[in-house]
Amino acid sequence: MSQIKEVRFDFYKAVLGLKKGFRNELDRSTERLRRMKECPEEEWTEEKKGSIQRLEKIVRALHSEEELYQTKKWRLEDAIEAAVKGEISSVMKYGEVEIELDKETYIHDNEREPWLYAFQLTKLRATDLPSKKRIGRERENIDLQNDEFIGEFTQIIFDTRYNTIAIQSNRYGVGWSVVCKYLNYIRTCLLGKEGKEKYLYLVGELEPLVDERLAQKALQSGVYKKLKMKCSDVNVNGIISKENATVGSIAGIIGQQSGIVVEVTISVKGRKPTETLNDKDVEEAAQRFLEYMENPNVTPSMKKDANMELTYYNASMNASEAVNLLVPKVNFFVKIEAEERKPINAIYLFNETKKEYDKYFVRLKELMEEENVETDN
Repeated sequence: MSQIKEVRFDFYKAVLGLKKGFRNELDRSTERLRRMKECPEEEWTEEKKGSIQRLEKIVRALHSEEELYQTKKWRLEDAIEAAVKGEISSVMKYGEVEIELDKETYIHDNEREPWLYAFQLTKLRATDLPSKKRIGRERENIDLQNDEFIGEFTQIIFDTRYNTIAIQSNRYGVGWSVVCKYLNYIRTCLLGKEGKEKYLYLVGELEPLVDERLAQKALQSGVYKKLKMKCSDVNVNGIISKENATVGSIAGIIGQQSGIVVEVTISVKGRKPTETLNDKDVEEAAQRFLEYMENPNVTPSMKKDANMELTYYNASMNASEAVNLLVPKVNFFVKIEAEERKPINAIYLFNETKKEYDKYFVRLKELMEEENVETDN
């Protein structure tokens, strides 16, 4: 027996950033070097010459990092290929778990689609293990050897055309922040392999790809599959109308209590495209939320712990799309057939994801080109 699951992918831009303190360090090192060189060279001691050489190296490295930063793009393909080929480590220690690029899931067609890199990152867990259980029988431990783990995967697609990354949203796998750490890790490993110094301040970042038009697009759809909202006792009365039949009862749940934060998800049971939550209630709740969050008279502390996300049916794409009303991140959903007692096959997941990704690419292209025009101007 199998069931259809909708797997969500969020888009991020792979960009370069500079850690806090870069400008102060560059200015301080440059000024220190200038002062050291004020003294005539014939008066330099061997110790001073060594100090000047070390400082010159630091200043050159900082200028080089600044030049790379100005290119904006975080180039990742070389590091990914090196990890897959085993030229550098493909396993990163992260807390009590290890994160590995699963080489068996790596897909790259250098002839037909050289711009596309797909792979899965697997979280390798050896603690807090689940048990096997039969109804009416005692549960059984899952015995692992010293080199065995419970693996939880996250599918990733990296596209060099616009330096974007699509990351599967998987509660059991790694999230985007850990993906970012891992990509920085293999980049550092590659620098070491090439005999280059690791960066002092330059760092790779994954920025959510945002489309400000999404909120309005969602509110014009009229077909709402899911509503997720978060509020607290401080802002619930400003965000939620008690007369709203769909969400009004949340105010009653919080009641007169203090220090309370509530997260609620309401969704339709059916999977037909036209099945929807009460559209008027959802639109009223969303408009009220936006008005509250945009009200300059409401303090930031009152807006804290407030959020809302709508999942709506996008008729033009014949697919669902989730929109965070505060940060409208671009995403897409993939329908996957999951069989009982079987993991999802990596090739099957990629093929189904690729179908949706290809349909979405025209819109992705438009967004990135619009963003590049704004940056150039």
